[in-house]
Amino acid sequence: MLKDWLTIEIKFSESHLFFPRVTLIILLILGSAIIIKNLIKRYKEGRLAEFKFKFFADNYDKVKFYGTIMALFGYIFLLEKLGFMLATIIFMFLTTVLFYGDLKPRTLAISAANSIVTSFVVWFVFAYLINITLP
Repeated sequence: MLKDWLTIEIKFSESHLFFPRVTLIILLILGSAIIIKNLIKRYKEGRLAEFKFKFFADNYDKVKFYGTIMALFGYIFLLEKLGFMLATIIFMFLTTVLFYGDLKPRTLAISAANSIVTSFVVWFVFAYLINITLP
């Protein structure tokens, strides 16, 4: 009986849908929790009827936000051209430098080491431990 709870049977023809569905369910649960928490806070403050939707915080960092969006689209484009490993190293390097905010040699070295080591660890875990091929 416990074995039934700990095993997952997935048809091979539907295996590519498993993780996106799990991710979607988790995101829906977390999003609902954020909305409920906000509604409880408004109720306690006596301003439940007030509706003011604000997606971005005041004075958000536009360079980091739009730089990340551009890097993400570049990553998607490079993924097909260069493959997972090289595209991921480039994407992680650029976003790490973007969020550090400077171009000092130490920052560039940390960003390069971070992107290379993390990409290889992710590739190794997926390829050898989980036996899933990456693009």
